[in-house]
Amino acid sequence: MQSKCTNNTVEYEACILGLEAALELKIKKLDVYRDSVLTICQVKGEWQTKDDKLRPYQEYLSKLAKEFDKIKFTHMGRDKNQFADVLAILASMTKIDYGNRVQPISIEVRNSSTYYCSIEGEVDGYPL
Repeated sequence: MQSKCTNNTVEYEACILGLEAALELKIKKLDVYRDSVLTICQVKGEWQTKDDKLRPYQEYLSKLAKEFDKIKFTHMGRDKNQFADVLAILASMTKIDYGNRVQPISIEVRNSSTYYCSIEGEVDGYPL
């Protein structure tokens, strides 16, 4: 049996689920990063939604976006989305109890490689 879903509908559904989850958590300011240029440009109104199957998704996503005090949609190329992949993996491994307040995560981006930051000293020009 062949699925009627396309990559674009899956991108929209993932974005919609993210916004719905943020609204359930009473988040009012949100930065949304997606690697789908189509989804980002359509929801920002930069591109028309020509595909009739995508219009309901785009309309609903736009409706959800209006419920935030501040929301920003940013396209992140697939070559730069390793961070998003890691967050998606973490999110899939996390069980959220909606009765409790979720604490934000503080993430610092390093300007040097991890192995470089873990070197404590050198003996004879070699790492310990």
